[in-house]
Amino acid sequence: MDTPARFLLPTLAAALALAAGAVPPQTARLQQKFPAHGLAANVLANAAQDVPKLPSSSKWVASGGPEDKTEIVTFDPVEVWVDASRIGCWRDRQGNTLVLAEATCPAPLDAGDERFRGGAPLDAIMKAMDAFRSGWNPEDADLARWASAFSGREFKASSFTAVEHPPARLAVMKVCETSSGASCFFKFKSREPESWYWIDFTASRGLAPGDALRLVKNIAGGASRIRKTASGAPGPSGASGGAASQADVRRESARRSISGMRGWWSDETPDYIFLSNMPSGAGRSLLQKVKRQMTPLRKAYARYVPPSHGVGTCVVRIFASLPEYREYVKDESGIPGSSSGLWSPAREELLVAGDGKNTEDALKTFRHEGFHQYLHYATACGNHAMWFNEGHACLFETAEPGGSDMRVGEGRPGKPDKNGRYVPTRAQCVESNPEAVARSLPSVIMKSNSEFYSGDVNRNYVAAWALCYFLHKAPLVAPRDFGCYAAVLPAYLEAMRSGSGSDAATAAAFDKVKGRDLPADFLLFWRKYRSRAKNAEPKPAPAARSATQTK
Repeated sequence: MDTPARFLLPTLAAALALAAGAVPPQTARLQQKFPAHGLAANVLANAAQDVPKLPSSSKWVASGGPEDKTEIVTFDPVEVWVDASRIGCWRDRQGNTLVLAEATCPAPLDAGDERFRGGAPLDAIMKAMDAFRSGWNPEDADLARWASAFSGREFKASSFTAVEHPPARLAVMKVCETSSGASCFFKFKSREPESWYWIDFTASRGLAPGDALRLVKNIAGGASRIRKTASGAPGPSGASGGAASQADVRRESARRSISGMRGWWSDETPDYIFLSNMPSGAGRSLLQKVKRQMTPLRKAYARYVPPSHGVGTCVVRIFASLPEYREYVKDESGIPGSSSGLWSPAREELLVAGDGKNTEDALKTFRHEGFHQYLHYATACGNHAMWFNEGHACLFETAEPGGSDMRVGEGRPGKPDKNGRYVPTRAQCVESNPEAVARSLPSVIMKSNSEFYSGDVNRNYVAAWALCYFLHKAPLVAPRDFGCYAAVLPAYLEAMRSGSGSDAATAAAFDKVKGRDLPADFLLFWRKYRSRAKNAEPKPAPAARSATQTK
C-alpha cells in the first residue's frame, strides 16, 4: 500500500534536514533562574550565554550663555527598554539562537511618548517605563507590536496562534512558527496581573518542520515562577550597596546585566560595582587587589584633577579570558589588537581581561583606564586633549600605596627577564634620551586623537607622561624656577568647564606660560629636581572631597 503524500513530505524534510547536519535543538536539563524577572526556565542545551552590553549614552551641552552650560547625558529609549526587558540570549554549538525576555510594557515610542524621540536621560526613561507598566493589559495586536519593536522583525496579531490546552501552570500560550524558527508568548496563572514572557528561537540552518515550535513550547511549558527581586544575587562579599545604591541607575543596570547569568557574580564598594565571570578563587584574589588600589586611587585622581561634577558609581567588568574580552569589545572603534583593557564611554564600563597570568599588568591597566573613567564623570566631558587625558592616565600607571591613598611617582624600574627583555617605565624612557623627549613636548601638546595614535605611539605616551609629570611636580619642588607652570592645568580645566573645546582649552592653558622655553625648563627640572619630585604630591582641593561623593 502506498504511503500518502501528506505523511511522506514531513518525513522527507526531516531526513534531508538530518542529512544536512541539522540536529533538532534540545532544552538544557537544569533550570536556570532569573530572579530579576521572577522566572526559572530550561534554556537551550549546550549553549553559551551572550554577555549583554549596557545601553550606550550620548552627551549634549545645553548652553544658556557663556557662563550657563549644562551637559546632558541621554540614552536611546528603545535600547534602554530592550535592556530592561531582556532576560538573556544563548547560542548553541550549531549556531542556533534563543532569546528570553519579559514583556512588561510597550516600547517608549510605541507608547506615544514623543518626549523620548532623539533620546532622554536614563532616569526619565525608567520612570516613564514604570508608568507604562501600570495597567498595561496587552491585546494580541499590542503583543505583536512589542515583539516587532524588541526583535526588529515584523509581527502581526495574526502571526500568533493560541495553544488550546497549555500546561497546567500557564494561563495562556501563543505561538508563531516561521521558516527560520519559532516564537512564543506565555504567562502564568495568577489572581494578580502577570507579566508576559517571550521566547524567540532562530535556527542557523534548516530544521525539520515542527522542531523549532516544539522547542519553544517545551521551554514555556517547563518554566516556573520564582520570587522576583530587584537585582541578581549578591556578589562574593554579599554587599548590597545600601539604600543610596539601590537608587543608582548605573548600579541597577549593571546588576541586571548579569542577573541569572551562570558563572557571573558581582561585588560592590561605595565607589564601584565589579562584574566578573572569573572562577571564584582567582577572581576573588584579583578583585581584592583591585579594590585595595581603586578606592584610594579615587582620592589620588581627585588630588591631581579636582572634580567639578559628582563621579558616582563606576562600573567595572572583568572577563575570565582575553578572547571573551575581545569578543565583547569587537564593535568598539580604534581598539588595538594587543588591547587587554579599555574604558568604554559609550557603554560607561571599564573593561579588563583578568585571566590571572599577569596580575601586575592587570592592576596597571585598572589604574590607567580607571583614570579615563574618573575623568569622564569628574569633568562631564569626553573630548579632552590627548596630552592631558593620556598623560594623566600614564601618571597613575605607577601609583603606589602611600598613607590613606596612592602616591604618584616614577614607579619601580623595569628589570630584564632571563632573555634580556623588559618593559621600561615612562621615566626610564625619558632617562634614555631626555633631550629628545624635551624637544617633543611642544608638538605632543598639539596632537589630535588620530595624530597621537599614529606614528611612534610609545613616544607620544612618554612625552604626554613627561609633560603632566612636569606640570604637577615642578611647581611643587621648585616654585622659584617653575611657579608660573602651576597655573597651566587649572586654566585648562576651567576652559573645559566653560565649554571650550580641547584645542581652545590647551591654548588658554599654555598662554599662562607664554614666552617660557618649555623644553629647556623640562630639562632643567629633570636634571636638577627629579629626585625631589618623586615624593612631591599636590594637596587636595577643598571642593574635591564633596564633589566625589556619589550622587
